[in-house]
Amino acid sequence: MKGFTEKVAPDVVKDAQQGQLLALKQLYQAYATAVLRLVSGILGSVEEGRDLTQEIFIKVFGKLPELRQIDAFPSWLKQLSVRMAVDQLRKRVSFVHEVLEDVIESEPDWTQATDRLCQLDDIERVMCNLSEVERALVWLHVVEGYTHEELAKVLECSEAAVRQRYRRAMVKLKSKLYRQVKDEQ
Repeated sequence: MKGFTEKVAPDVVKDAQQGQLLALKQLYQAYATAVLRLVSGILGSVEEGRDLTQEIFIKVFGKLPELRQIDAFPSWLKQLSVRMAVDQLRKRVSFVHEVLEDVIESEPDWTQATDRLCQLDDIERVMCNLSEVERALVWLHVVEGYTHEELAKVLECSEAAVRQRYRRAMVKLKSKLYRQVKDEQ
């Protein structure tokens, strides 16, 4: 599974821009799994992810004629997927009015916690302990590789707010992972 690094022939994208069904099907088959994984991770629900994946491809196919750089299709699709998933989260959670907890005094080892999180086979199960906002931030940063600066732009908030929310989420995850390891011993 290559995800968004999957390359399709430029002719396929050009044919899809002209509405050719076979080309549209090829694009869907090449990228649907990557879109589903991305949006399901952000939303915390495979069912919601499936629904949103369909909406994303409907929107993509409608906007495809506007795409100027054929080779930018995968990154364009990924960016649109993230935005639509975040928009869906906004419908459920108000990013602006979310009450922030007190600043965490201690500074845990974020790199170690992130590495441990990436090694989990059941990352989705562990992340279900987070709020929707926290889960989206961790998923986009750890799994999808977005920087805090990029997340601030996508979420339309300050980078400091993103860092603070991410830090809190990692403290929760670290605590959960610690309990999990302790229980295994």
